[in-house]
Amino acid sequence: MANVIEPRLGRDNKPEEWDPSKIPSTKPFMRIVTSAYEPVTTFDNMKFVKTRSLVYTPFHKEARYINFEVGYPKDAKWFEYLNDKWASYANFFVSGFFEAIYTAVKNKSTVAYVQIDAKIIDYDARFRHPSSDNRLASSPVSLSKNIFVQRRSKFLLKIFTKRLNLLFQGMIRS
Repeated sequence: MANVIEPRLGRDNKPEEWDPSKIPSTKPFMRIVTSAYEPVTTFDNMKFVKTRSLVYTPFHKEARYINFEVGYPKDAKWFEYLNDKWASYANFFVSGFFEAIYTAVKNKSTVAYVQIDAKIIDYDARFRHPSSDNRLASSPVSLSKNIFVQRRSKFLLKIFTKRLNLLFQGMIRS
């Protein structure tokens, strides 16, 4: 399920710096394998869960944890089966549209989150948590107009191209 991303080479045959401002304005479709680490929350008509994935790219010397905030419609019938699965299973397959990247301060350190508007979510039934005790319960939150913007603004500090560059160059640790 992983895609290999090769860095673009410059005229001198060295990898070019990644420039987030060159990302097209259309929303890319993403596929990830991830694990939930915080409770599911409800925000207006959406459910959100914070997840984390260990990702290796040719842009870094070591694998890095990337934090995701997966959002999906609360009333969608095809996602009802997920209600009790986030706490019980270790691996989830998520496909959806990239919404944004935002940072938040958590335990006196800056954490970056990639928001995904999920369209397909499935779990790997082979990998259950050893103590499936629903440790990630759900909790209600508030209302908004654009749910992803409102959710992001709750934790939003500042989003700068420079900060995003640093994140993907491995200088900001999550």
